[in-house]
This record gives sequence, C-alpha cells and structure tokens, in this order.
Amino acid sequence: MTSTIIREFHPNDASGEDLDGYFQTRAAAVRKDTPDYPPLTYEAAIGPIQNPPAAYGKCYFWTAHSESGRVIGFGQAWFPTDENAGITRAEVLVHPEFRRRGIGTELLGHMLEVIAAQSEDNLSAFATRRVRGLRGAAASGSR
Repeated sequence: MTSTIIREFHPNDASGEDLDGYFQTRAAAVRKDTPDYPPLTYEAAIGPIQNPPAAYGKCYFWTAHSESGRVIGFGQAWFPTDENAGITRAEVLVHPEFRRRGIGTELLGHMLEVIAAQSEDNLSAFATRRVRGLRGAAASGSR
C-alpha cells in the first residue's frame, strides 16, 4: 500500500504544480475510463473547480499526494442549495496508475467527515462502469 498524504485543496489558491497534478490525474482517468471521449483540456478541467456553478452550493476539495508530492487523486463534495438542499454530490478519482491501493477509500473517509459535519442526509455518488469504487463504499455501510 502506498503512503498517501491527504490535503484540503483550494483551487483558487493552489500552486501551479498542484493544479497541473489535478489536471494530469483527471486527464489520465478520462483517457482510461472513457476512451471514446475527446482529450481533456487544461481549461475544461480547472475552470469548473475554480468557478463552480452557483447551483453546486458550497464546494470542498481534497488532493491525495504520493510520498514524492505528486497529486495522485482527488475528492470533491458539493452541497447544492434550493430544491437539491440536503443532497451531497461527491466525486473521488484516483490516477489509473495508483488505483486498487486504498487511496480512494482514504479520500472518501476524509470527505465523509466533512459531509457528516454538514448534516447532509443523502450522498449521491457516480462511477464509470470500469470503476469498482462503489462496491467499496457499499462494503463500508453506504447504501
């Protein structure tokens, strides 16, 4: 198992290195998980986290780093308002080279602490058909 460092991530204050690591991780996942999609651009990856739509409500971000400091995963949680209040949207993504090592589970653990503190009742999670992460979430008691 890889030694992983989880950090809160603030996209508008992040270093260029961390933003590039976020982009490289997301782009690698898009290539692996959705090979029929067009290549991801830097602007398409970074824009939505630096300027999320107002409907997303409060947004929290985390990054997972290898011992060398490389960004190898990230997590995001959104707390929508209005008709979607009470529902949390979450995403956990791990670079394909680092999957199946517990990194996504560790990220989700950090995220669930914040989600629980926000008193949200429902968490919606999505996975591509090639990702087994929802099985792990179900095994940890999520439903």
